[in-house]
Amino acid sequence: MTCIYGLGSSVVNYVISDLALYNEIIKFDILNNHEPDFDHRPLLITLNFVMHRDPIENNPYSQKNLIFDRNNNDLFLNELKTNLLPLSSIDNIEDLYHDFNTTLSYSINKF
Repeated sequence: MTCIYGLGSSVVNYVISDLALYNEIIKFDILNNHEPDFDHRPLLITLNFVMHRDPIENNPYSQKNLIFDRNNNDLFLNELKTNLLPLSSIDNIEDLYHDFNTTLSYSINKF
């Protein structure tokens, strides 16, 4: 159950993906810890992909679970807008992919 409320519970939260992304899902969990005033339990998916040019050793102990602080929504979006805009001038797809992933990873880790 993903939604728990006074009158009962139900499954109302989903993760939707295409087949290619679905094949990269390593783990799918429904977390029990949710904010007291919130009826919905968070969904957690772990994807099998690397956000760097250099491969990272496939080690389950090195995986991180990031919890986003919702109070930082505006700061996070401003960070992305500022750092993603310069990427529009990159012509090489490999450089663009690398810089995009680096920028996104940096912003996620920052907030």
